[in-house]
Amino acid sequence: MEINDRLKEFVSHIGLSERQFAFKCGLSEGALRPGKNLNGTGLAKVKKTYPELNLYWVLLGEGEMVMNSDAVIRESGVKKIDVTVDQIITEKINQLIDERVGNVKELIRELILSEMESEIESVKKELAKGKNESAT
Repeated sequence: MEINDRLKEFVSHIGLSERQFAFKCGLSEGALRPGKNLNGTGLAKVKKTYPELNLYWVLLGEGEMVMNSDAVIRESGVKKIDVTVDQIITEKINQLIDERVGNVKELIRELILSEMESEIESVKKELAKGKNESAT
């Protein structure tokens, strides 16, 4: 299997036509024609567009077609970010929950104080009523 054959397999894997693939990578329309192989510049364009594509597989047919994200990060020299999107979302949700819990606690406190004040007023009225009845 030649380089272009493996690239065609990758193109099929990602669900594009050869023409779409060539356009996305900045290659000529017939770059994957039989009998042609991409030069280093063409392969660099492909790799820049699809960093997950394993060039070792493209060139030699060995290894996996697509690298996992850790291998892509290692190869590109980008440091892996420890904070994931899920962690950021979870943190934001927890902050919102804490805010809401604080709001609910404050409302409950105000409600309890209001009820207690009403009960105190009722007791005062009962006491005053009792005093009035005993005085007569």
